[in-house]
Amino acid sequence: MELNKVEMIKIVSAYLENTVSNLEIAGWADEVYRQLRIKAQLLDLDKIPYVRFVKTLGRLKDDERWREVQRDDILHILDVLSGKVNASLTMKFQMPFALQYETLNNLRSDAVCMESIKKILESKLKNNKLTDDDVSMLQKFNVNEPIVTILDINKPIVTILDLISSQIKSEINSLDIWDNRVLPGQILLLFPTDLMRDEKLLISRLIRLIDYYLGYDYFNIFCLFKSGIPYISLLP
Repeated sequence: MELNKVEMIKIVSAYLENTVSNLEIAGWADEVYRQLRIKAQLLDLDKIPYVRFVKTLGRLKDDERWREVQRDDILHILDVLSGKVNASLTMKFQMPFALQYETLNNLRSDAVCMESIKKILESKLKNNKLTDDDVSMLQKFNVNEPIVTILDINKPIVTILDLISSQIKSEINSLDIWDNRVLPGQILLLFPTDLMRDEKLLISRLIRLIDYYLGYDYFNIFCLFKSGIPYISLLP
């Protein structure tokens, strides 16, 4: 059972044409959501835009509690998917470190290394000096170095966790470590201000991104549907 725009339009259109009942479309939505969890696709970037719609359809069970879902709500889903109207939505996500399905737990291939990086950053945040090993660990993110890095910078970005991991790696890769200070690479700053150069704010931001990746904190995903095409971005 696939979840994509074509399948969503098909099932929603059938419902609006009264060829699929409340129970049937809710059953479809529940099964899709279950399969996403089992197959570890719940956080796939090509699936995330449709998760909110699936959850809405799943509420169309024969139960008085869910009667607030109106036909106009389902028609709106179809209009968004078909590109008749543009829409935006924000979703809160959190991936706890341990989950029921082992396949979901396996999505964080960089977890051990991220934990190590977090400890280094937390220590620096407490004004402790970076050790040679700490500096070496951080410098291994530099994609310009002719060495095999501890993390795969070029790993395909399939899930939202891949996207967060890629952002963490990119930001660490751009750091300048000078006189035992952790600073942003000057060339990457647009209209640089003292706030953007603040070491503690920079480190705190990186720790927060790592917490998103490790499942210690939730994050927001902003999704914009424009002409039926979804665009995703990560929000703090």
